[in-house]
Amino acid sequence: MQDSRMTSALWLTILSSLFEQDSKGFTVLGAAPTVIILLLILWFVFKWFKGGLWEGALTSFENRQRRLNTNKNLPDDIDSIQEELSCLREYTGLLKDVKENQRKL
Repeated sequence: MQDSRMTSALWLTILSSLFEQDSKGFTVLGAAPTVIILLLILWFVFKWFKGGLWEGALTSFENRQRRLNTNKNLPDDIDSIQEELSCLREYTGLLKDVKENQRKL
């Protein structure tokens, strides 16, 4: 995190130094990236509010939270599923068939 702050500060310093020179060439050289950065920011803001980026981010966060909750509750679910499976095996008689097949082998 700190490296990205230093990198962005370095880029802003370089961009600022281009405008501080007494040359039209350096000023134009500084204006081009500034315009590109501003256009990217405007594009992002437009996509965020009008392009569905907000809804996509919310959906992504909801899916992530659902996966985290599933992983958190998985051991409890496995116990209940195993109990239900054993009850179904006893009810259908599948448990007896499995034991008989194991004896034959």
